[in-house]
Formats: sequence, structure tokens, C-alpha cells
Amino acid sequence: MSPFLGGPTIPMAPPWKFLTPTTTPWSCNGANRTISPPTLLPKVSGNGFQWNGLNTSLAPTTPPTIPRQPSKSWKNISQGKFEASFRGTDDPVNIPFLLEQAEAGDYYIHEGAVNGAGSYPGWLVNMNFADSETYPDTWEEIRDLFQNQDFRIGLSHALNRQRLIDVVWDGIGYPTNATISPQAWHFASAEGKAVYESWRDAYVEYDPALAAEHFDAAGFVDADGDGFRDLPSGEPFTLVLDLGDWGGGGVVAATEVYAGNLEVYAGNLGDIGVNVLINDLRGQPDWDLRQTQGLYMLRNMHASQYARF
Repeated sequence: MSPFLGGPTIPMAPPWKFLTPTTTPWSCNGANRTISPPTLLPKVSGNGFQWNGLNTSLAPTTPPTIPRQPSKSWKNISQGKFEASFRGTDDPVNIPFLLEQAEAGDYYIHEGAVNGAGSYPGWLVNMNFADSETYPDTWEEIRDLFQNQDFRIGLSHALNRQRLIDVVWDGIGYPTNATISPQAWHFASAEGKAVYESWRDAYVEYDPALAAEHFDAAGFVDADGDGFRDLPSGEPFTLVLDLGDWGGGGVVAATEVYAGNLEVYAGNLGDIGVNVLINDLRGQPDWDLRQTQGLYMLRNMHASQYARF
């Protein structure tokens, strides 16, 4: 059980706490000759810490609905079957549909950051790149390039954030750099708000020419004239974008509708000479392994803070 969700032995503040789950037995249906394997049934109870201090007797006894299929979850939301939903859907392509159904379903989508996320989606640059097996001769140079500030600034100015917002999020959101939610307590004071705004607005302008200037300053140039930028040593280079489920996989693979089906960020980078490969790892164990072993170059991510922090 993830400590973010809580477990039988982990004290948490949310209104519901998870108990030890039960498991259904194997079952057999002779009529259609099917056998059903055991099913894990989550169990929850009201958390007295949330509802009334330490008085657990006043906590609600009706557990929340935990849909097993994400598609069923957001369809139930669109029909107004929930009193409230947190992360009922994390796929941005569902947002226009949910907005269309809001009046009929008698619900609304809360505006603003409500789950601690300040940058979603975001891309994580691996400044400790360590894939010496795939890149035995250049992995240290690749790591040095990722540690170069000009290179990273170039990556930021190359991203057309507003285009991504308009195409994928149906206009919902605002351009930002990596930060946590503006609603975090760190930013409550005037000084804190100034810090947040400086983080939010750092290098967010979409400016391909400026991005190219920073790439050039980092020595990331087209050394052989083939149209693609190379490592400072002149060795060919392909920037690998790991695509996974966390942090909005659908966002990373979203297409420019009128621009020849180019992926938003890959297309932006390609426009200024970066050879990009999208490494689709959705549902694959390598998505986690490449992170823990330091083998990824860039990966999509979700920048936020945990409530207990």
C-alpha cells in the first residue's frame, strides 16, 4: 500500500482510511464454463482524525465508491453519480466531454489547483544520466550536457506550452515552469508569492530562436550538417523522451492536429534541430526501472507536494 494513500498501520489525515482488504474465493460458473480468480476487495472506514478529532464513533460508515475501471469512473462522474471526485480522471482528453456534460449531470469542475500540483505535465531532466551500457562512449558527455544550464534553458524555451494547453487541455491551464501548487502554505505571504511567481515564470516563453541560442552556447550544435544537433564532441545524439502513465502520458503523445501529427514537444524540439525519439513505456516495467537506475534522459512527470509535507 502506498504511503500516499495510507494503510492499516499508517496514520493519515484524509477522511477515509484503508483497512486490510478481503479477497473473494475462486468461483466456477458451470452454465458457461467459466472460472473466476480471486478478487481483491478494498475496505475503508471513516477516519476520526478528519471528521471529529479523535472521536472515531462519529466518522461516516458508508465507504466511498472505488471503481475498478478508470473508464467507468469518469463516465459515472459525467452522469453526476458522485458527490465529489478527486482524480476521477487524469486523462486530459476527457475534460471537454466532462465540461459538456456538466449541466446535465448537475456538477461543476473546480477551477484552480486543488491537489498540490503546480506543474502538470512536466518533464524531468536526468542530470545524473548513467546509461553506460547503451552509450559506452558518450554517456558521460550526455550527462555533462544535461548538467549544462544553457542546455536546460534551451529545452524550456523550446516548449510551446500555450499550444499544448490549447490542443490537449482544451484551453484549461496556464504556462508555468516546474513548481508546486500556488496554494501551498509556502507561498501564503507576499514574499512567498514573489518566490512562486519567479519560479513559475522562469524561462516559460516559447522562443525557438532563444532556445537555439542557448543550445549553441552549450555546444549543442549541428556539427556534421545533417540537420540534427550533435554532442559537443561532434558525436551524433538522439534525445530520448520516456513516455509513461504518470504525469499525463496522453499529454506527451498529444498530436498537433494541423501540423502533420507531430507530437507537441517532440515537434517543438525537432523544429530547432533536435533529433527526438519518444520511448513509449506506458504499462511497461522499464518505466520505473529506467528512473530508479538513472537510465532515462527526459521523462514526463507530475510536480507536486505531498499534503503531509
